[in-house]
Amino acid sequence: MSAVAHSGALEARTTEGIGSRIKLCFPATKVALPSVTIEQTAIGDAARNARIMIVDDNVDVADTLSISLSSMGYQTAVFYEPLQAYDVFFKKEPGRWDVVLTDQLMGPHRGLNPIGRLRGLRPNGVYILMAGYDGNLTAGAAIEKGALAYFEKPLEYS
Repeated sequence: MSAVAHSGALEARTTEGIGSRIKLCFPATKVALPSVTIEQTAIGDAARNARIMIVDDNVDVADTLSISLSSMGYQTAVFYEPLQAYDVFFKKEPGRWDVVLTDQLMGPHRGLNPIGRLRGLRPNGVYILMAGYDGNLTAGAAIEKGALAYFEKPLEYS
């Protein structure tokens, strides 16, 4: 993700023993977006203990995200097959995941499709959609359908 590529900015602050605060700023849009702060999400005060499900059929992207997030103290689980991930979320461990980072295009599957159902099981969960290219999807549409955020790939790590 590059905030600069989208005419935005990123601010990150970390306080030892307390946690991190990350602020993404983007230009105003005509799409009505929900006003959400980290404190209002499932991450809240337990940010460093958040359990993050990463769903992406691109092994390199999924593994890099997992390594980066794990190095910051998050618990991660990677699923390269979306049906396996959603089976785990819906049937085996529906209450376990605080955050779901999912790719949009994974073969015939679309990451946005199950977000409404995910939100039904875990209303305070954080659902973030990533996409390399999907000409039929906009950030506004993704957020309207339940994603907290939408990022275009390639993601940039720092």
